Amino acid sequence: MEQSYLRQEIANLKRMLFGKKSERFAKDPTPKPQ
Repeated sequence: MEQSYLRQEIANLKRMLFGKKSERFAKDPTPKPQ
């Protein structure tokens, strides 16, 4: 039970980190030709 709980917590943390990264990239104008 503890392992599954920790796994879920890690997944949530990764999701938060990736979300912040995506927000940062969306806010900052990167010189990329779309």
